Amino acid sequence: PKPNFTQIRKILPTLRMLLTSQDKDVLTDTCWALSYVSDDSTDNNEQIQAVIDMGCIPLLVRYLRSSEPSIQTPALRTIGNIVTGSDQQTQVVISNGSLPALRELLRHPKKSIRKETCWTLSNITAGNRSQIGCVLKQNVVPDLVHILSHGEHDVQKEATWAIANALSGGSKQQLDEIIGHAVIGPLCNILTGAEARLIIVALDALVKILEHGAKNSYDSTNRFADEVESCGGLDKIEELQRHDNEDIYEKVVSIIKTYFEAEDDDEDTGVNLNPILNENANQFAFGTSATVGGSNDNGFGQGFTF
Repeated sequence: PKPNFTQIRKILPTLRMLLTSQDKDVLTDTCWALSYVSDDSTDNNEQIQAVIDMGCIPLLVRYLRSSEPSIQTPALRTIGNIVTGSDQQTQVVISNGSLPALRELLRHPKKSIRKETCWTLSNITAGNRSQIGCVLKQNVVPDLVHILSHGEHDVQKEATWAIANALSGGSKQQLDEIIGHAVIGPLCNILTGAEARLIIVALDALVKILEHGAKNSYDSTNRFADEVESCGGLDKIEELQRHDNEDIYEKVVSIIKTYFEAEDDDEDTGVNLNPILNENANQFAFGTSATVGGSNDNGFGQGFTF
């Protein structure tokens, strides 16, 4: 069991002092100790706040740029834990210049560091619009999109959360900027994966994009719906009508009915609008002989462990 935090608090000044050590092993162990302290499950994020109050954040941000992965890794873990706290606690990390360092870490040769960096950014983009704006200002999104397109699956997963959170909480102008970094195609490609939860996150992100296109259309055309279709995304969405996960099935039904059915009617493409029984979900779908899905409130944000 974890020791009582009242006892741990007494050693924080010592840990803060050890953060200035020139010894690699001491720094590594100190950063790991702080990562355990900041892994905070208290209601008021008391442990995170204690690490902040001790003045550890500037040094931890500095160590994100260490040439030693053995130091970078626990420093990054601690920073990642801090930004799971309140918006005010996350802002301390941002204000100490963490975002340029995090952007650099997205290109780190070590996969676990890239993965943890994406997780850290996903917690920052789950913050307020000002914090999403800070991420955009540092031009982090293109690197996240690159990972979505070319990264390893477990790194892609964290990058998907980071982009989805930004889309969920962003303003109209912020959504325009994010979508402008060509996120639609890579998000659609996530739909062919095997992990149901990640497919749901990608679908929710696409719904935000399609909603944005519908609300800001100057005529009856949703340019983002057109882009989803042109990159093969609609085919992938329709195929998900066959998915045995009920949430996915309901989401894609809703997406097709809301954003694509009217277009199919206009073009008279022969779409079958009679219900089609999804044998896996025991529900009726509308559309082609492929598949469908529905709508759910976005529930972005998650944890990460090595």
